[in-house]
Amino acid sequence: MSRFLLVMPTLNEANTAPRLVREILSLNLDITILVVDDGSSDGTVDQIFFQNHADLNSKLFFLVRSEKLGLATAYKDGFAWGSERKFDYSIEMDADGSHQVSDLVLMLNYVLDNPDTDLLIGSRWIPGGKILNWPRRREILSRTANQLAKKLLGIKVSDSTSGFRVVSNNLLEGICPEKLVSIGYSFQIEMVKIAFSKSAKIIELPITFVEREFGQSKIDLKIMFEALALLTVWSLERFNFLVKSVFRKLK
Repeated sequence: MSRFLLVMPTLNEANTAPRLVREILSLNLDITILVVDDGSSDGTVDQIFFQNHADLNSKLFFLVRSEKLGLATAYKDGFAWGSERKFDYSIEMDADGSHQVSDLVLMLNYVLDNPDTDLLIGSRWIPGGKILNWPRRREILSRTANQLAKKLLGIKVSDSTSGFRVVSNNLLEGICPEKLVSIGYSFQIEMVKIAFSKSAKIIELPITFVEREFGQSKIDLKIMFEALALLTVWSLERFNFLVKSVFRKLK
């Protein structure tokens, strides 16, 4: 098996995922791809299969689910698949073309040069990071969510909502993704929160994020409400912990 497992959730990504998979498999890097599909109706799985069939046996695998079960469960299932097969690192990357393969190469080379890195995040909100073609409201939403996470949870990460990251399987074992409560994109924040609480070595590298050319964003009001509700709960838990710590020191 490869050192790196790229877990790629898909839902109606036939216009972008096959080309992206082909480009990644052509790299001179030790990557295996696991496509986790949520019942795509546009032939995403078939297109990936037919355009990359030569690499199926060694570098490309599929986990096909019958319906839309959400981003968090896609990654949970993918991480579990990788854990059983003893990969060293797992990669999160969108299938819609918003994450650049050139940035993936830089991120993996960084991890190879710095093997003590537990979590490497492709960040849009640090110097050098860029967003292309995003509507202003999306940028405001992302910046606000990340600032809230940073201030309310006390995590020193500028882009905790980023879905482009490399995580060591040693850290994943400590996080226990199957026990995380998030369903939507707050899954990314929850992972960072727990990694930070475990004093994991977290690094952010700047990336260029490009708004998807095909299809629509899968962020909806339900996902936004979940993120806000969980941020509130987590911040109250942190406040309670800090208060108890102060009282213990005063005794």
